[in-house]
Amino acid sequence: MKLFISNKVLFISLIFFFSFSLFSQDLSKYNREKERLTREIELTGKLIDENKIQQNNAAQSVVLLNTQIQSRQQLIAAYHQQIIHYNGLIQKIDSTISALNQHIILSKREYERLIQDTYLRRHSFDFAVYLFSSESFNQAYQRYRMINEINSYRKGQVKMMSESTTIISKERDKLVLLKAQVNDLLNGVSHQTRSLETEKKVLQKSLQDLKGREKRLLSDLEVKKKQQEVLEQRIVELIRELASKSSSKGKSSDFEKNKGKLIWPVINGVVVNQYGEHEHPVLKGVMVKNNGIDIQVSQNLNVHSIFSGEVSRVVAIPGYNKAVIIRHGMFLTVYANLAEIQVKQGQKVATNDLLGVVFSSNDSSSKILHFEIWNENKKVNPLDWLKR
Repeated sequence: MKLFISNKVLFISLIFFFSFSLFSQDLSKYNREKERLTREIELTGKLIDENKIQQNNAAQSVVLLNTQIQSRQQLIAAYHQQIIHYNGLIQKIDSTISALNQHIILSKREYERLIQDTYLRRHSFDFAVYLFSSESFNQAYQRYRMINEINSYRKGQVKMMSESTTIISKERDKLVLLKAQVNDLLNGVSHQTRSLETEKKVLQKSLQDLKGREKRLLSDLEVKKKQQEVLEQRIVELIRELASKSSSKGKSSDFEKNKGKLIWPVINGVVVNQYGEHEHPVLKGVMVKNNGIDIQVSQNLNVHSIFSGEVSRVVAIPGYNKAVIIRHGMFLTVYANLAEIQVKQGQKVATNDLLGVVFSSNDSSSKILHFEIWNENKKVNPLDWLKR
């Protein structure tokens, strides 16, 4: 009986311990995501301010504002997820406290019944007489063990109730702390929501300012599309050349094993144009396609190789200034819109080697790195490969 009681308390405690461990892992994940998004929002805000000072085109301001709003929405979602996890843990603690309280109530009743029964039998029961009236040594031993079990059970009940009370006290302290943290998160959501509404108003004003410029934007978009086609053609030509040499065809690559772990080509940057097909940030109903991602940077313009490989090409592309293409077995990485190139064709590079700097001027492509990853002749989303 004593073993059953202790195991029940242990079981309840272990359930909560494992639940809390899983919660801590999730909490750590959400904290990292919140920190990343907060840094991204701050950097985007800085880029927006720089764009105003340099009087770059209004369309780029809209792109940055859209990026900031999306990051803010993701941050609010991360806050909500944390609140859900906290509330889930609060419910588990409430359940644990309730179960332990119920167990204490039942144990007290059982303990009171044993004490009352012992008291009523105090005159009719004599331990020595009961023991020595046994018909055999084996019966005497069994009676001795039974009496010891009863006494141990009583002591175990007292100990179990004391331990349960201690656990309840600690869990109530955790409840107070968790509820305070939920309140802080709710305040954080309110603050972020207010900031989001402000950013949306600024975005609407910027879009209004761009009205009447659709023709110019469509013309710019067509030019950019042609520039992208030229870059893609150069990459395809290189892929064909490499395939004809058949030196890398079918070979496995350490590059692939590092999917999701690769370093970013720039130290601090904001993705202002996502991979794939999506709606133009200003022109409603107009779809744009990106073979990679566009990363806008602020002060540190250095561009680094994301993995070891060999420089296959250093080429000049209209609209992209200079581009460096690095081969990693079956994979290619493309770094476009560079200046001050630090590598040459055929050169071996290691992870994080300096390739050049992002081109900087007063036009809309200033400080924007265009980055692509190709798996043989197939374009892939760089965000699936870079470490988040």
